[in-house]
Amino acid sequence: MLSALLLLQSPEAALQTWDRSLGPGLTFRMEVQAEPRLHVYGLLWDPREVRAEARLAGGTIYEAGDTNGRGTVSAMVRESGGQAGFNADFFQWTPDPGGDPSGFMVHRSELLSAPGTGNRSGALAWSHESPAQVIEPRIRMSAVLQGEELPLDMLNGRVPAGGLGFSTATAGQVYGQEALTVVRLSAGSPQPFSPGSRRHRVLAIETGVQRTDILPGQAVLAGSGPWAERLKTVTVGQTLESRVRLDGVPEEADEAVGGGPILLREGRYAGPVEASDAPRHPRTAVGILPDGRIWVLTVDGRQATGIGTTLTETAEILRRWGCTEALNLDGGGSTTLHAFGTTLNRPSGGTERTVANGVVLFAQARSGVESRLQIRDVPARLSVGGSARISAFLGERRVTPLAVWSAQGAGWVDQTGTVHGLTAGTVRVQVLLHHRGEVHAAAATIQVGS
Repeated sequence: MLSALLLLQSPEAALQTWDRSLGPGLTFRMEVQAEPRLHVYGLLWDPREVRAEARLAGGTIYEAGDTNGRGTVSAMVRESGGQAGFNADFFQWTPDPGGDPSGFMVHRSELLSAPGTGNRSGALAWSHESPAQVIEPRIRMSAVLQGEELPLDMLNGRVPAGGLGFSTATAGQVYGQEALTVVRLSAGSPQPFSPGSRRHRVLAIETGVQRTDILPGQAVLAGSGPWAERLKTVTVGQTLESRVRLDGVPEEADEAVGGGPILLREGRYAGPVEASDAPRHPRTAVGILPDGRIWVLTVDGRQATGIGTTLTETAEILRRWGCTEALNLDGGGSTTLHAFGTTLNRPSGGTERTVANGVVLFAQARSGVESRLQIRDVPARLSVGGSARISAFLGERRVTPLAVWSAQGAGWVDQTGTVHGLTAGTVRVQVLLHHRGEVHAAAATIQVGS
C-alpha cells in the first residue's frame, strides 16, 4: 500500500500532503494549508487499471420530478456499479435548473450534448484504449427539410426563444422557453446518435407544446417563434435528414465531458488573466500527467475548512502535482469527490448538490464487504476549536497510517486521524481502508460543543 506523509515549508504557510492507496491504479491525496486556509483533495487514476465513463445523473437529460434530470454524484456511482466519481460539467441553472450539461458530452460513442461556448468550450475526451486529452471541440448541426438546410441551435436541451433544436430519446423530454411545434421522427440509423448524416421519417406533428416526452426509438425536431410556424408545414411520412459534423475531437474518443476554461497547456497556464483579488471558490478540475495518468482535484471553499482558489491557483496546484494539461469543471456547491460510499471533500452547501453529469471510475478493488474495520479512541465530546486523535483498527491491527479519513458536519479530520472541532453540532467521521483487493469502511459520530 502507498502511504506517504510529506511536510513542506514555504514563506507563507506549512503545506501537509498525504497520499493513500484505494486499490490498484487509484490513489487519494489530501493537502492542508494553514494560511490562507486551504483543504484540497485529489484522486489519481491510471486508465490502464481503472476504467472511466462519462455519466448522466439521471437515466435521461430531462426527467419528471423536482430535480428535472439532475442527481448526486454518489447516486451516479452507486447506480452505475462504480467505485468512485466526481461532478463534471456546468449545467442549465436559470431560470429553471435542469439536467442539460452546458458543454460537450459523449458516452459510449453516443453524442449527448454539443460543445459549449466562450470559457466553457473545453472538454476532457478519452477512450479505454487511448490517452485522455484536453480538447476544444467544434460542431455544426443542421436539419434538411423539403430541400432546405435549417441550422440547429441546440442538441438535447431546452429550445431557446425563437430557436430550433434536435433531441434524441436520451433527452427524455423536450420543452422550450416558448410554445413549440414538435415534429416527431424515427430515430434514424445507425444508433447511438453520433456525428454524420441520418435520415428520419416524420411520424407526427404537434403544435402549441409546452413540454412532452420523447419516446424510445424516436427523435424530435422542435422550434419556437418563426420556426414553430415553419414546422407546421411538415407532413407525416416526409423524410428529414439530420447532419452533425464534429471537429477537434480525437476519432477514437468514446467518452467526453465538457468544462472550461482550459487551465494548462504543455505545463503552462492557459486560463484567463485574473486580477490579484480574483474571487476564490470551491473548485473541481482534472489534470493529465505526461504518463497518461489523470488527477481529479477538488478544493473546499466558502467554509471554515477553506476559502477556495482562483483559476490561476487551481492550475498551479495541478501543475505542482505534475500535470501538463488541465481543465476546469463545474465548482461551487457542485464540487463533489466520492469513493466507496464516502464523500471525501466537504461540499460547500453542507451536502451534495444535484448535478447534470459526472465521471464514474470503475476500480479493481471491491467494496461492500463485511468489514472488520473499526474506529476506536473516539471521544464522547470535542470542544469547538479542540482536536482529538482517533484510531482505525482492522481486527486487532492498528491501520491508522494506511487509512483514508473524511468528515462531514461540525468538524474535519486530517489523514493522521486527528478530528478538529469547527462549530457546535455533530461531526460524522468515515474511514476507508484498501486491504487485499477490498476496501473496508467504518464510521463514527462525535458531538462538538461546550
